[in-house]
Amino acid sequence: MAEFSAAYPRMGLPEATEDALRAALGEGADPAEILAGARAYAVEQDGNAPRYMKLSENWIAEKRWRQHVTAPKAQADQSEVLAYWAKEILEAKPHMHGRVSPSMARECLSAGLVTEQDCRQVGVSL
Repeated sequence: MAEFSAAYPRMGLPEATEDALRAALGEGADPAEILAGARAYAVEQDGNAPRYMKLSENWIAEKRWRQHVTAPKAQADQSEVLAYWAKEILEAKPHMHGRVSPSMARECLSAGLVTEQDCRQVGVSL
C-alpha cells in the first residue's frame, strides 16, 4: 500500500483504496502491474489539476492499470535475422559497406548462408 500511495497522483480514502487493492489482488491482479500502472498514470497526469484525476480507489476498482500495461515485444527469430543479413550481403547492395558487423557476417557464415567470398565482395570484414 505504501508503494502505491507514493506512486499514485491522487490518493482517495486510505481504507477504500486498501479495500480496492485487496479486491483486485484477490481477483488475480499482478501487484507489479498495478504499481507500474500507477506510476504511468502519475506521469500521464503530470500538470493536470487534481480534480480531473481519478481517486485511487476508483482507479483500482475500474482496473485502470490495465490501460498502462504493455505487452512484451516478441523476440525476433534469430534465423530470420540471419536470413535478412545474408540476403543483404548476397544482393551486394552498395550501402552495405560498414552496415553489417563482422560478428553478424560470421554468424551468417557459420549458418552456411553466405561464403567468405560473398562477404569480401561487399566489403564486409570477418
